[in-house]
Amino acid sequence: MVFDEDSSGVNIRPVSAGEARLADLNPGVLSGLRARLVAVPNEEIRPPVRKPSDIREQVLSRPDITRLQDVFGELQVEPTYVGAARRWIVDVKEPRGQTLRSIQISDSE
Repeated sequence: MVFDEDSSGVNIRPVSAGEARLADLNPGVLSGLRARLVAVPNEEIRPPVRKPSDIREQVLSRPDITRLQDVFGELQVEPTYVGAARRWIVDVKEPRGQTLRSIQISDSE
């Protein structure tokens, strides 16, 4: 892919093998890098309905997390709100910082 920038923004166009062989492109811009493009709709991100403390309490009350807390001791619960998905991604970590669980929770629960 070639990225060009002009007054309208960034334009992306694919590069064919033929273009590269015919020297239509500067060989210095070619690379073995692979890219995946993600299109995101242009909409406002909604603020969360629930508070991070509510999410922490919900996660810590789960039986599997209670059992992990019995084994590892005090756990770190790190909720992150993903506005586009209206979900919380919650990482549960043991005291040294290793992730034990990664949980998705709907913001509307």
